[in-house]
Amino acid sequence: MRFILGRAGTGKTYICLKEIQQVLTQAPEGSPLILLVPEQATFQNELALLTESSMCGTIRAQVLSFRRLAWRVLQETGGATRKHISEPGKCMILRNISEKRASQLKVFQRATKKEGFYATLTRTLTEMKLNR
Repeated sequence: MRFILGRAGTGKTYICLKEIQQVLTQAPEGSPLILLVPEQATFQNELALLTESSMCGTIRAQVLSFRRLAWRVLQETGGATRKHISEPGKCMILRNISEKRASQLKVFQRATKKEGFYATLTRTLTEMKLNR
């Protein structure tokens, strides 16, 4: 892994693309070469890699955003294959827990009988989990 840092317009992208092209020319096969760029710059850099290269195409060189890199890691490690509980499933679990613990509920005891309580609770817990 190598970081190339600098202000805008100093040639960071140019250096990266040229080095990727050199490596591909010297060794077309091998481990992946990943150019990590912001989400909005992926298409522009993919196009630059293809148009500035003397090669017709390659699987080895990849332009990835942070989101795509995270997705790739999840796919390769098995995290993307885990089954997640649906919203109705979460509501059912919360209802089951509240029914089993009804005697311990003080604040929400009456609220559990109202329509939409479990859906609201599910959304609230999901949002809290996202904003840890």
